[in-house]
Amino acid sequence: MLQPAIADYAVIGDCRSAALVSNGGSIDWLCLPQFDSPAMFASILDPDRGGRFQILPTHASTTTRRYVGESNVLETIFTTAAGVLRVTDLMPVDSEAGKAAELWPEHETFGICGFWEVECRVMQGDRASAVTQFERLLRYGNDVGLFAEETDPATGNALGNFPQGLTHVGLINAALSLREHEA
Repeated sequence: MLQPAIADYAVIGDCRSAALVSNGGSIDWLCLPQFDSPAMFASILDPDRGGRFQILPTHASTTTRRYVGESNVLETIFTTAAGVLRVTDLMPVDSEAGKAAELWPEHETFGICGFWEVECRVMQGDRASAVTQFERLLRYGNDVGLFAEETDPATGNALGNFPQGLTHVGLINAALSLREHEA
């Protein structure tokens, strides 16, 4: 993959940190939870080892993108012969009290995202809160430990595809990350 020019990046942020999103739709730079935190993704510095998060079609595509209205919400549209893929990137801004509190959505949430959060907390050196988050997420499995694609956090009801392979991959990766960073 060719490294994009700096002019080919868009910025999204939440007033505490920011991400650089390439014109190919990948997040190539992101420090969480603050600007001075260690980089979660840094492929802008080292494309082979820096890491990135990317969603894109598997077939040839053209790409357009824009900020939605006068917001910091970035929309990237991939058009292929078979259809259109629209990716929306944003980092929600919250009050200082809200930022200090634990973020748990009031709507359905994808299971893999919760397990990614566990990995992020481990990488930031906050293993204690990673364990707490991991244990909370485990409660959303069914009686034999299978997870759905989404969960309604208010009711715990499984939503979407069931069982969901990606959620289980996230679970395994989070467990391995916790194990690798045991005290």
